[in-house]
Amino acid sequence: MRLPNNLFTDYAGTEAGSDLIILQKDSQRGALNPIEEQFCTQQGYHRDATKRVSFTKENVICTNALAGTNLYGQPAMVYTHSEGVEGIAKEVKERTQAILKHIIYRLKTAQQSQNNTN
Repeated sequence: MRLPNNLFTDYAGTEAGSDLIILQKDSQRGALNPIEEQFCTQQGYHRDATKRVSFTKENVICTNALAGTNLYGQPAMVYTHSEGVEGIAKEVKERTQAILKHIIYRLKTAQQSQNNTN
């Protein structure tokens, strides 16, 4: 999840984009799917950065997105959230719960499928 640039403004007085990445170990996995492969590939900035799979609107916590620059003056998307830390936290919680529910559903479905074939 891409977090907005104003997440740390209230407490640290700084604006910096950051990401929340949740990983799950699966030692019995095979090859990566296209989305996972893209996640592992470094990509440069382009004006349509929000259209990349890894940074679609569903993966960005923000109420506003503008083309701007990062802390080093390089072109970057600048995401902000008008509801501050409380609004960001609420949205992160809701999206994380939805993602985890989806993962649990997929795991249960796969397990039921496997049990039915055995």
